[in-house]
Amino acid sequence: VILNIPSGARTDLPMTNTAEAIAVSPDGRQLAMCSSSLYVYDIASGSKTWEHNWGGADSVEFSQDGSLLVAGNYYGNLIVVDAKTWQVKNNVEKAHSERINTLAIAPDNSWLVTSGTYGDHAVRVWDLATLKVLAETRDYAGTVTGGAQQVAFSPDGRRLALGIYGGSQGYHVEIWDTGRVMSSARTGVVYIKKADTPLKSSTGRLVTK
Repeated sequence: VILNIPSGARTDLPMTNTAEAIAVSPDGRQLAMCSSSLYVYDIASGSKTWEHNWGGADSVEFSQDGSLLVAGNYYGNLIVVDAKTWQVKNNVEKAHSERINTLAIAPDNSWLVTSGTYGDHAVRVWDLATLKVLAETRDYAGTVTGGAQQVAFSPDGRRLALGIYGGSQGYHVEIWDTGRVMSSARTGVVYIKKADTPLKSSTGRLVTK
């Protein structure tokens, strides 16, 4: 359902299964929805713009500039889509061993962060252009579930928030320092650490590859 808050007008979207995740494009014109497939709808008309029959899409996000749509599915697969032409630009099968339940795109489109709370319980940082893993941690592994349930970058890219789903500390939220401002330049040392902790500390660091 799309609800126009000022007018109260309601648009019902056709769907046959539960919506696992949704994302709205920065211009407010498109709605991406994860369900049995990955769908994109025109918000004004409610008509379907694009569909990717992928099987169990679980997480989705538009880039801040609206050029990309990134999604992860139940089987641990990852895709990057051109949000203008709706062509798949890149993909990785088994980016995680099981479902990718959350992801976040850096403001400058340099990095992608993903996590799965089942399977490998890893939090991974990817180069978004190449989909190569830059860093990862499995510090939050649990017996059944682990990793991050939600991840999000601050608007300037200086911070990364993680809603941790397991590990020795149980459920909690962490704020990480990305080590650089991510406004436009794609340069800088690749590291992420907890805010206000020494970089040399191994606690809470992503291990760069």
